[in-house]
Amino acid sequence: MGEIDFQSRRKLTFLRLMVSQGIVPAEKVRNNPNVDGREFTDILTYLVESKIADENKIKEFFVNFLNLKPYDPGMETDVDELILSNIPYSYMSKKKFAPVKYDKETEKLTIAAFNPIDKEIIHYLKFLGIKNIEILVASYSEIQQLLESYSRMAAPTEILDNIGLDAEVEEEYQKEEELNVSEVVAGAEEAPIVKASRLFIVNAVRQGASDIHIEPFEKELRVRYRIDGIL
Repeated sequence: MGEIDFQSRRKLTFLRLMVSQGIVPAEKVRNNPNVDGREFTDILTYLVESKIADENKIKEFFVNFLNLKPYDPGMETDVDELILSNIPYSYMSKKKFAPVKYDKETEKLTIAAFNPIDKEIIHYLKFLGIKNIEILVASYSEIQQLLESYSRMAAPTEILDNIGLDAEVEEEYQKEEELNVSEVVAGAEEAPIVKASRLFIVNAVRQGASDIHIEPFEKELRVRYRIDGIL
């Protein structure tokens, strides 16, 4: 609950700053059902798609306020295919971010993000084992272009592409329980659904999760782990 309250306050703070700097008209967001109670990325997307706010001004705002580097559409993308295959396309599309460069020597992943204050992206990438992350601020259309280019590649995760689903793993925190990974996966068959189940269980064990929550949707599967008591 505390994390949710913090994120809500953070969202309101940045929205007020955008209003005060003339980027977003106050009358367009006050008592607006497309703004109230929604995630900040969804709000920013709504503001741009509805032509309420200029995407380049939003980008400039984040660059200046957060002292981050802007994404240059002319830069060459160079991302390890294995890393890219482990990040579900549906998650990148939902969160409006995309990997643009991976340095094998420093193990640093550079991503372009429309909403650079979205901490869930960083938590998710660290959950995948990527510890060194740099964020570049991108406009909405720049992210859409990147996502379009990746959509022509192998977007689903390698282990789930045989069943046509992306596994959207949202990190949760709960008290660690001792389990043996080899015991969990021993003897598992190699059918796609078994591969998927094994992936979920191994990830849960490695993160010290006690619960696995699987939520099926029409075109994707959301898997969440409970770690340190928080879902």
